Amino acid sequence: MKVYHLETEETSFDELLEFAKSNRARKLAHNTQLIVDVEKPEEGIGIQYHSTEIITFYSDGSIRLNTNGWQTSTTKARFNAFLPRRISVWQNLGSWYVTTPEGAFEFEDGMVIKLEGFTDAKVADVKADAREYRREKRAEKKASEAREAKWRADREARMVEFPVGAPVHFCLNLND
Repeated sequence: MKVYHLETEETSFDELLEFAKSNRARKLAHNTQLIVDVEKPEEGIGIQYHSTEIITFYSDGSIRLNTNGWQTSTTKARFNAFLPRRISVWQNLGSWYVTTPEGAFEFEDGMVIKLEGFTDAKVADVKADAREYRREKRAEKKASEAREAKWRADREARMVEFPVGAPVHFCLNLND
């Protein structure tokens, strides 16, 4: 993936604003653009992937993250490419998490990370989430096995045994 790398390691509102002044929409990577209204930058500077503004930087230093329901590996890669180095997005057993200097949080669409790294999102307990995920998978497997056993029993109950040497002509009652 060809990605435009900003000049410093810390992506900031001011740096993005300076970068954006050359164009209103600037391509950063494949299907990824920097979007800003240079007349009203206080409304935020966005990084848009396809038609979703996945990251919005605000002048107070806060950052809003959004996938619009598209939690894909490419969206996650764009987050990690364009977020400041102190913030990362990662996945464990299908659940997304955001790590800031203040800890790990469960990812939520529209979550806002404050300048100091705090967010209103739920603090992540990755081990508990993994246990719950495995518990749900075991329950799904048991339910599936029970459905299959019931289906096999119903099928066997409907089977008709023919005596050896009996004529093949028979009548099957399908109304049972």
